[in-house]
Amino acid sequence: MFCDHLDQFFPYTQVEITKFPEGSIRNPNNFIEVPVIKGSVPEMINRTMQKLQDMVVLEKVTKVNYQMEAIRRFSYPYQALEEAVVNAFYHRDYMSYQSIIIEIEPELIRIISYPGIDRSIPMRDIEAGERFSTRYYRNKRLGEFLKELDLSEGKCTGIPTIQEELRNNGSPAARFYTDEDRRAVTVEIPIHPDFLGVDDAMIVSEGNPLVESEKSVRSKKTATIDNKKSIDSAHKVNVSSSNATFGQEKSCVSPPNATFEREKSCVSALSATYGNGESFVSIEKVSFEEVLIRMEVKERTRENIRLLKRALTDDTFNRTDISKLLRISGTAAGNLINKLKDAMLIVPVTGHGNGRYRFITEEDVTE
Repeated sequence: MFCDHLDQFFPYTQVEITKFPEGSIRNPNNFIEVPVIKGSVPEMINRTMQKLQDMVVLEKVTKVNYQMEAIRRFSYPYQALEEAVVNAFYHRDYMSYQSIIIEIEPELIRIISYPGIDRSIPMRDIEAGERFSTRYYRNKRLGEFLKELDLSEGKCTGIPTIQEELRNNGSPAARFYTDEDRRAVTVEIPIHPDFLGVDDAMIVSEGNPLVESEKSVRSKKTATIDNKKSIDSAHKVNVSSSNATFGQEKSCVSPPNATFEREKSCVSALSATYGNGESFVSIEKVSFEEVLIRMEVKERTRENIRLLKRALTDDTFNRTDISKLLRISGTAAGNLINKLKDAMLIVPVTGHGNGRYRFITEEDVTE
């Protein structure tokens, strides 16, 4: 299950993704085929999720006047799609010469795997689509490995997780189908109603939100200077070293929003050294936001880091905490931790278990 060429031992262990831009019924001759995804089970899951994220996961942001936070919703919640894809690999029959099929319609995503749901689960539970309670697993050992990768729990929690993520996103509930002979199972995940009719041309790039406000998402979170200058300009303003207010030290102007007042003392480097082991003579003090702007990451990643900073400023955290807070996979959470470590925005902590971190504070600088 974890070799690079699994299909050589279990033929048709692969994923086939097809997109019907106008619908498979309205215009079945117009479709886009994605190259067949093969490899080990974890690799196929990761590549499948990357493709789905690129093709169908969109974010919509609406600024409202009755609360400070903007309303965010996704075309498809990432965690719901991941649970459905993992379940397809977890419960399939690897002796069956059938691929996992994913069909993308304008109004839903359809995932088909073989065989169907086990007969120990009554048809009424399948039609209800809330929880399939059974203790019979086709691939128990594979499930244990998937649990180690934070991709599965093995406690019949996959279906409730899918439905909960859809409810939290404001999306309709997922539907499950199988035939009397249980030859295949079909999962249909509806798109959020706000994204019905969204043209593909509106998809600018991976993860870019559709913003329904004249202000950018960043300016929604931090006040603009005099309500005219954008926050990007505020980040780039530098006070001259000759400025009498700041003496001879060069400082960086941080956003005027009070949210960032506690973040002004973050540093971009704590213990950076030259190749010969000699420490840098000076350490540049910059704001948390300035370090964030300098990071070579996508805007969506910056928004996630800001969310983590607000939620976990005084707490320690690990990969699982980030995965639950941002509703991303364990792999994506681990990659985000690596980015934060590279930017020296977090430091490891001891005495709280392995792999835990906290955001850097002013005390770390003075020490």
